[in-house]
Amino acid sequence: MKDFCSLFIASKENPTGVAFRCGEKELSFSEAEGLVEGLASKLSQFELGERVSVLSRNSVEMVLLIFALQRLGVSVVLHNTRLTVEDWKAQGELAGVRHCFASAEFLEAAPFETVLLIPTCSELSQTTCGELCRTNYQKEAIVIFTSGSTGTGKGVRLSLENLISNAQASNLVNDLAAGDCWLVSLPFYHVGGLCIVFRTILAGASALITDSQSAREVFSQLANVSHLSVVPSVLADILDFEGGYQRLSGLKNILLGGASADSQLLEKIIKLPVRTSYGMSETSSHICMLEKNEVLKPADLKTSGNLLQGVEIQISKQDEICIKSPSVFKGYLGEGERAADDWFFTGDLGSIDSKGRVIVEGRKDRTIISGGENINPKQIEDLALTCGGVREVAVVGVVDLKWGMRPVL
Repeated sequence: MKDFCSLFIASKENPTGVAFRCGEKELSFSEAEGLVEGLASKLSQFELGERVSVLSRNSVEMVLLIFALQRLGVSVVLHNTRLTVEDWKAQGELAGVRHCFASAEFLEAAPFETVLLIPTCSELSQTTCGELCRTNYQKEAIVIFTSGSTGTGKGVRLSLENLISNAQASNLVNDLAAGDCWLVSLPFYHVGGLCIVFRTILAGASALITDSQSAREVFSQLANVSHLSVVPSVLADILDFEGGYQRLSGLKNILLGGASADSQLLEKIIKLPVRTSYGMSETSSHICMLEKNEVLKPADLKTSGNLLQGVEIQISKQDEICIKSPSVFKGYLGEGERAADDWFFTGDLGSIDSKGRVIVEGRKDRTIISGGENINPKQIEDLALTCGGVREVAVVGVVDLKWGMRPVL
């Protein structure tokens, strides 16, 4: 089934509203739609169902490219810019990618058959014919790689139905409306960053895009936004800045996720508009969020909140969190298609409290989650074994007040 693209709909319902901000750039919904359609018309060489890689830091141009490729039924493979050339190559081979769009800084390093420079807004022309405004919601549209227990990571195949259903459910409870602005400091190769764009488009709100995740950069933008997604380590650093607490208190919503927060941080943020959450790449971002309509205690912030609309959950006999939802992914690269009504076993241990809130209690495997990033102990061990004089080595995770967990060798 084909449906109108959410950006196309927003351009008709709220044409002059600001869709994206990035540095000095500002695009309305109608301008963004015109540039996306104009770019899509120039990319007709790509085939329906083909996968194309994108290697870039966050930018407005990256967003426009992603939407333009989706207009053509092309699946966009997003790569972590912090990885090595060998990692990008392995991921590209797993996805069967031949062509890549890259920003200037990654143009020479990108290990693909054909590497194209992501066009700038000034190089694009607007088209408003409406011929390319339809997109297939059920087909694979995005591939995001996990940073889990294997070096290359698993390629998570997401459809627009997955991403949009998640954004719609989130918007029912995240207080996002036209005129609001959500800071996108999380990278687009993480689903937590990418899904913000879908939320703002659906709500007629703005996305303020930055290519830095640093606490200083986030702090500098707080006066310009109403909503923020952040991991505990960055939130803790912002609180240490002069005026940090005051700026945070002026926001409508602070979505906290990616890692567990320590008790000291929870005490500091109890009166801030913080909403704890839980989700992953396979669920198209968070599938639960702490309700705002009550006086909170630190113990409440230790939960990940109540389930979003359309999400079902059960705890297995082994205490593993299992999820069923329209936002659960289509399958991993190299594996078969998931049945939509199958339970997804997350690999996370957890429970449900008396108020129906999810409590996450750790991973089943050895993965160390530090500052919202998954660390594979084996990769560190393998590197350490290349050092002279090292015979045996082991990496374990220990509790850290700033990062939640950190690896110790």
